[in-house]
Amino acid sequence: MNELRLSISPIRPLPYYHTASSAEEKRLAAALRREFVPKLKRLLPGHHLGGFCHDTVVNFIKRHKRAYPCFVRTDIARFYPSIRHRDIVVGCQVAYRDLLGLEYVPGSFKKKYVGGLNRWCIALPLERGIPLGSALSAIVAPVMLLPLWLEIKRRFKLPLLVFADDILVCTRDESQSADIYTFMAGYLHRHYNLETSARKTVSGRFASDAVEICGWRFAGGYSTVSQAKVQAFMDRITAITRRRGKTDRASFLKVLNRKIDGFGHYYKYGDVKGQFRRLDMFIRQEVRARFERTGGPKLYSRDRLNAAGLHSLELIAERVRQGKSATARKISVQPSLAGMQNAMQRERTASELQPIAETLEKLR
Repeated sequence: MNELRLSISPIRPLPYYHTASSAEEKRLAAALRREFVPKLKRLLPGHHLGGFCHDTVVNFIKRHKRAYPCFVRTDIARFYPSIRHRDIVVGCQVAYRDLLGLEYVPGSFKKKYVGGLNRWCIALPLERGIPLGSALSAIVAPVMLLPLWLEIKRRFKLPLLVFADDILVCTRDESQSADIYTFMAGYLHRHYNLETSARKTVSGRFASDAVEICGWRFAGGYSTVSQAKVQAFMDRITAITRRRGKTDRASFLKVLNRKIDGFGHYYKYGDVKGQFRRLDMFIRQEVRARFERTGGPKLYSRDRLNAAGLHSLELIAERVRQGKSATARKISVQPSLAGMQNAMQRERTASELQPIAETLEKLR
């Protein structure tokens, strides 16, 4: 297996700096994804590298909260700036070994990837920290933690959800949550010299305590958008509607609708009807104010704004509810259709057997 070459960039990005990826970095990152993602989907289906759908997080909680009524959620403090470069190189090899269930790292993996990873780490300015915005950072940072997640799954046999360094584990009781947190904190300290974030660590029961992960807030059996994400969305809408300079209405609504659609389709599977209604009111208020400032059309009513092309979060959520209702009706009709088909099949069989029965009767 040929080694993937990686040229050293003259720019040495500092931790938490955003940097564009070179073509060589992107090729190495894509090759690593091809190696890890198929194996990860099989062994850790709750990991974000395997691909999350819009309803993955919500369905994960709904599916497990009855059998596992408690939870523990945490992440790693200052993860990207605190990663030691040697842990990246070693961690990727150990993760590949563990995903294959071997006692050794295959030589083909070392030959193809270790040299490129070493050269990339050498190009970084410190012994710790990797840059944001790098395609290689986005794959090697979560991959180096795979041995920890696999060990938690093997040792405790509990459902878990992982997004980068954020983890949510569903547990049977509070004592099991404490055991998992203790094990994870000790493992991170011993193997990576990292610490969990006390500010973002929370445990409790799904029925009475709130937990936030991946932009969702789960509390009291309801799944809603976290307040931080709601405020960030409102800030983006405000930034778009209050831009200076005139823009034609079609272009303005096109940019605005992209933000509305992205936010709406990600959160549409939660209990967000009230939040979406209030956000729609806010969006219409901002759009009307912009049209008044720029001398645009006075579209005051909701119907006129919708007719002009403004998208609605409420309508996005309503389509999901209609789809669920149609699916439920289809499922309820299917048993009766199956019964009718079986009855018709029995009648055909009986009619086919009737001549044979009459012939046997005559022979007697």
